Amino acid sequence: MAQSPESLVRNSTVSSPPDVYAKLMEVINHPRSGANDVAKVLASDPGLAARLLRIVNSAFFGFPRRIETMGQAVTLVGTGQIRDLALATSVIRAFDGVPDDMIDVRDFWSYSLATGVVARLFGARTQADNVERFFLAGVLHSVGRLLILLKAPTEARAAFEKARERTGFLHEAEREVLGFDQAAVGAALVEAWNLPPAFGEAVRFQYQPQRACSYPHEAAAVHLATVVATGLEWGSAGETLVLGFESAAWDALGLDLEVLPGLLDDAERQYQAAVQAVSGALA
Repeated sequence: MAQSPESLVRNSTVSSPPDVYAKLMEVINHPRSGANDVAKVLASDPGLAARLLRIVNSAFFGFPRRIETMGQAVTLVGTGQIRDLALATSVIRAFDGVPDDMIDVRDFWSYSLATGVVARLFGARTQADNVERFFLAGVLHSVGRLLILLKAPTEARAAFEKARERTGFLHEAEREVLGFDQAAVGAALVEAWNLPPAFGEAVRFQYQPQRACSYPHEAAAVHLATVVATGLEWGSAGETLVLGFESAAWDALGLDLEVLPGLLDDAERQYQAAVQAVSGALA
């Protein structure tokens, strides 16, 4: 049996974030760096740069004119936001070798992108200052399941079978088999990556957003986004049941249910744009 979420992370090949994120953080934190320096880091990875430009020029942002260069993209979107987008789109490549007999990896990342898109829209409805952090939190929220599949495949298979036999939630079966669920593993991973604590709370409390004390907006947005993405079957992270909306999540965001129809219209368009933009990484 796996000892702890932290041990799964320590023993994995993804215990450090993708190289491009570390390079971006170094440049962004340098007192004399600017948008052009950030753009140079991104341009050093042509595949990533192309994906980011496709996203920036898609319905995801809806800019009125075409953005031709990474320098323009960084200036318009912002350095912090482009950093979060870069990590969200490059993390897909970090998880190679996931067994595909229990989960379809392409469906997994499609679902993760959908959750990110919807979480970002919830963040935007609250007029958050950096909605890309909601997108990144949504994309990362289920990576713990991939780590379980990679580092504890026997236990993962037992959890999948238990969930199917009982027609229950997979994350609850994970707790029975492992003593913890994928949310705990994902939170351990983002903490190992030294991401801001908002990501740790959003991932850890995706099933219980009312427990997020320091960053309730991020946790609430991710929780609601998982319900929407699962319910609309925009990909799958292995769950066959749909969680119910936690009223505490709505309360935390201060939103009325009336925002949902318009949000879903925006979400479908932006989800398709995001999947198309990163399609090369999903192949």
